[in-house]
Amino acid sequence: MIRGVGLWAMVVLLAGVSILSGCAEEKGAATGKNGNVLHMTIDADPPTLDSAFALDGNSYNLLNNVMEGLMRLGKGNKPEPAMAENTPEVSADGRTYTFRIRENAEWSDGQPVRAQDFEYAWKRILNPETKSPAVFHLFPIENATAYVQGQISADEVGVKALDDRTLEVRLEESNPHFLELTATAPYLPVRQDKVEESGGKFGREADQGLYNGPFILSDWKHEQLLTLKKNDRYWDKEMVQLEEVRAHIVKKATDALGMYTSDEADVVPLNAVTFEAFRNSAELVTHQRGALVLIMLNTKEPPFNNKNIRKALNLAINRDQLVNELLKNGSRPAGGMVPPAIHSHQGESFRDKTEDYVEFDPAKAKKLLEKGLEEEQLSRMPDIVMSVNDDERRHLALFIQEELKNHLGVDVQISPQPVSQKVAVDAAGQFQMTIVRWIGSYDDPMAFLEIGTSVSPVNFGRWGNQQFDYLVHKAKGNPDPAWRETDLIQAEAVVAEDAGVAPLYYEAQAFIQKPHVKNLFRHPVGPEYSLKWARIEK
Repeated sequence: MIRGVGLWAMVVLLAGVSILSGCAEEKGAATGKNGNVLHMTIDADPPTLDSAFALDGNSYNLLNNVMEGLMRLGKGNKPEPAMAENTPEVSADGRTYTFRIRENAEWSDGQPVRAQDFEYAWKRILNPETKSPAVFHLFPIENATAYVQGQISADEVGVKALDDRTLEVRLEESNPHFLELTATAPYLPVRQDKVEESGGKFGREADQGLYNGPFILSDWKHEQLLTLKKNDRYWDKEMVQLEEVRAHIVKKATDALGMYTSDEADVVPLNAVTFEAFRNSAELVTHQRGALVLIMLNTKEPPFNNKNIRKALNLAINRDQLVNELLKNGSRPAGGMVPPAIHSHQGESFRDKTEDYVEFDPAKAKKLLEKGLEEEQLSRMPDIVMSVNDDERRHLALFIQEELKNHLGVDVQISPQPVSQKVAVDAAGQFQMTIVRWIGSYDDPMAFLEIGTSVSPVNFGRWGNQQFDYLVHKAKGNPDPAWRETDLIQAEAVVAEDAGVAPLYYEAQAFIQKPHVKNLFRHPVGPEYSLKWARIEK
């Protein structure tokens, strides 16, 4: 059924692209005629630009281009000095970092970026009253966990502005990825006065924020358009070539493609059908992400508290068919929690050091479902409501709905929701089954496994396992990279055996991009792209 629909849509799409391409030729093909203005499309309105509450990819991507932390991901995907003028001084035990803020670092209103802006921003996230979903990212900092739990005061947290330009950070233990973390959204600076005068609206509108990155958000027409302009107060403004970026919010990939072929957009994402149309195009750009798309089940709500029922649902989904017949963009079936783009301590793919735990076995799934229903004293599986983003992922939800119906006789209702609404509902645990996309903040298996701990605020399904928690905690404090990796391999095996989540696929992304767009760098972890070095070549 899905394959047939895809082929018919393909015929329609190709006809439409031919017509649109013809129109573009009559107008004149895109050659950067708008000067240094980049037009792109994104699939959803970012819910917030407040780094304390940003969770989704679109918010992270926007923050990466209008804000800057102590470090930022460079062209080669390694952290390089940003608001910090150099790499920090690090103590002999690897636990104390001393950063020096650039003398010419400024906010978009002309005030200097100070060390106090980092201290305030980080402690604001850790403050129990903030209830930030990003809080666990800051747990490497000394006493961060104790402060979140209300055991100590903010003054005892290991981050302190020694003066306006000197920031001292003390860690619980040596962390080889800490510099990568300082390039992520939760570690961005925030001005206290701007937050306090916003009346709770900080990060919700273009004028309810301050910017210190390569661009400023000059206009935000919700659900329509985001306009970024070059930040003339940025410390490295000579490196920024684009004068303006217009991010059009377009939910359907076919609509985005129409903008591309009619010369209204320079770069747009492709879905399964549009990818097929451009498979052999010189303008096709593909990119492997350190990202996992998975199903979370609300384990606090029967019958998903039953391990056998969770395992049955997991076994009933044909992931090979999912990536080969539905996605068709280079994504790979998930064998565990950690994507192949994430490396081991020796530099090879972590997946090569472990095994694939996820399988497709409908017969076994039926037996486990029967066993689980008997344990729960149920005669049949109740209907399930599955939450999904109101975008291209609806097709994924339809596929899962069909799989569970065909192989287990389980009825699933699909509940598509706008991104901002779904993030809030998921965080509150108000769902039965939800499709989630998790992007690694840094290149390490911990970036994916730590979300499953019982204390993680993004463990929306509230799955808990003492052995898993112990292994992750032990790995965090282990200075030996080989032993640490052994613990993480075991932790992934535990979550697979207990079916704490249902990994679906490792994400690949595909774009169609005009030849005149140069140096738009895409990252495997953290934000998807950086516009700092991008340019339009006339």
